[in-house]
Amino acid sequence: MNQPFVRTENKLWNIHFIKILLVVLPLAVCNQIQVTTLPLYAQHLGGSDTIAGLVMGIFTISALMFRPLVGAMLDRKGRRLVLLMGAVLAFAASLLYYFVGVIWLLLLLRFIHGAGFSAYTTSGGTIVSDVVPVLRLMEGMGYYVIILTMAVAVGPAFGFYLIGLIGIRELYLVTAGISALGILGVFFINYEKNNKPNFNSDSSPVNDGAKKDQKIQFFERNALKPSLVMFFIALAQGSIISFLPLFAYSQGIGNIGVFFTVNAAAMLLSRTITGRLSDRFGASSIMLPGTSLLIIGLALIPFATSLSQFVVLGVLYGLGSGVAFPVLNAVAIKRCPAGHRGSGNATFLSAVDAGYGIGSVFWGVVLENAGFTAVYFGAS
Repeated sequence: MNQPFVRTENKLWNIHFIKILLVVLPLAVCNQIQVTTLPLYAQHLGGSDTIAGLVMGIFTISALMFRPLVGAMLDRKGRRLVLLMGAVLAFAASLLYYFVGVIWLLLLLRFIHGAGFSAYTTSGGTIVSDVVPVLRLMEGMGYYVIILTMAVAVGPAFGFYLIGLIGIRELYLVTAGISALGILGVFFINYEKNNKPNFNSDSSPVNDGAKKDQKIQFFERNALKPSLVMFFIALAQGSIISFLPLFAYSQGIGNIGVFFTVNAAAMLLSRTITGRLSDRFGASSIMLPGTSLLIIGLALIPFATSLSQFVVLGVLYGLGSGVAFPVLNAVAIKRCPAGHRGSGNATFLSAVDAGYGIGSVFWGVVLENAGFTAVYFGAS
């Protein structure tokens, strides 16, 4: 008879933790390739700057729309099913980008892809919160976000390299293949077995009210405060994701993928120590210097005229942004009852999606009317 999963209390690097990291990595690499190249693909198809921003905006708005449903499904239907649904949708959208010939179809695929992104990202973080010891949750989330950071380091540079090698349309056949690896990995996520995880097996038991609550929970109010902070950070970061490649090209700099690589390396550095420092000194004491570096990195972008200057700003921006996500995500999950982790994680990621989605569209309008300087001063 299969038994519910019981977490090994002090072992962070258990087999279930390692497997979810290996599943998320190819999906995250694929996503990072696409978010930095699809605005260029939209312009290749004849779209304007606003359309280029909308390509990212409609993706994140779609993810935002589906997050609440995904969170409820995670808590009621199980983790692996939702993870598989997300990976399949990501694969399908990636493959179909190759066949797109008109802007409206690209936007439709981005909407569908956003639903898949919502499913596999919410599942990934929730599974991590299931399988790592509760007393090491912030550290575990830190390593999980390091995997996402590795995708940021590899994805954009690899994507721009492939554009030069095989062309921007053919690039999306490669991303479809990368997504397929994620689908394969999902079938090895078996910690739930034939039962739902034993959410009461750790030292943070669900209270009686949570146990009895059988209503579908789309948002978790305990996660709202850290989620609101993350919303404003993501709003500013939307200017980097959608428009930094366009700004760099306007300055005559072709290989802007180096910025994203250096930025990811800086995030990786900060995230290796963020979790432990937060546990020791508190989340607020870590967030203040991190946010300051983020503001400085954004404010100086309009003055960058060479690749070396972009690299320096990539370091500053990376050190700052590397602090925010894992710390705030762990705080959001810690504030939730164990049986509501799916909804809590969905609430937090909904704030991220809202920030990116609104930011991408908003900064696109600012760009067309006031230029790049206004975009990055406003974001800072």
